[in-house]
Amino acid sequence: MDMRCSTLLFAVIACGCATQTAQNARPSEPRAPPDRARKAPDFEYDAQVALDVREDGPSRIEGEIAFELLSFASPRGGRVPVIIVRAVRRSPTRGAAVVLQHGMGNLDKTELLPDAVLLARAGAVAILIDGPMARPAALVPRDYANHEHDPELWEHAVVDLRRAIDVLTARSDVDASRIGFVGHSFGGTMGAILSQAEPRVRAFVLIGVGASLTREILTSPRMAGVRARVPKPALDAYVAAMQTLDAEQHVAQALPTAHMLFQFGLFDEVVERDEAERIVVACRSPKESHSYPTGHFITSPAAMRDRLVFLARELELPRGDDAVARDLAGR
Repeated sequence: MDMRCSTLLFAVIACGCATQTAQNARPSEPRAPPDRARKAPDFEYDAQVALDVREDGPSRIEGEIAFELLSFASPRGGRVPVIIVRAVRRSPTRGAAVVLQHGMGNLDKTELLPDAVLLARAGAVAILIDGPMARPAALVPRDYANHEHDPELWEHAVVDLRRAIDVLTARSDVDASRIGFVGHSFGGTMGAILSQAEPRVRAFVLIGVGASLTREILTSPRMAGVRARVPKPALDAYVAAMQTLDAEQHVAQALPTAHMLFQFGLFDEVVERDEAERIVVACRSPKESHSYPTGHFITSPAAMRDRLVFLARELELPRGDDAVARDLAGR
């Protein structure tokens, strides 16, 4: 979940990691609340349609790590820019792969690039994806008065992540049975949804994600000023539209094959402590949870090491400990 200025505040508190000015908002007139909650979200797509993977620029090699700049066609429209990070020296056998999704705000696929490099050093192929709000002709979260657009963004993002898994499993160096996911804030919410919707992912790292956007809007002391300013019909409409996308509902129904690592910041002002505790309790799959002396951006060496060790264990990466040691040594 993220904080935003002015009218974008609600959408960003749900998801992400940075403050952004309201200049990208597209205000609309308040609407009456719907008669009932929005229908169940739609995360389906036609997997038979061609991936249409293209090079968006020349690959780069930095030491032992290769960076492939690619894009693929989104089933919901447009193209999805990605960076694939892998070891230059390819393994003779297929290895694990990990999808990484950034938070919302002034963020893009490079937010989790250090994690992707660690994963490549440990023997995985990593794909970093630009969310729909970080692309040309972006889907930008609207203000709270329009309750139709944000669910579309959430669904679009989840479908594109599922398609990114298709891109990985089509590669000759990826073992389709060893797929992981890392998501921060908004990306963590997408991971919570994938834990129910995507059986191909067996290990999830959810960083700085709260249980319920809609409950925070209605009850959080931090949101009291917003509740006082927002017309109640518009607020009710937004909450009704977004309730089916609350992260806690999805982790509560996560597939039994999904193993989960939750990470929280002790000084996180975006995800309140009770919301962090709620999502862990809601999850019934195998799980572990850790907190660190950080804010919303949980990038301490200890947190990064824990993420890599968890994924190395769950995805059977051959060089987990070595990757951390070399990175901390600056090699």
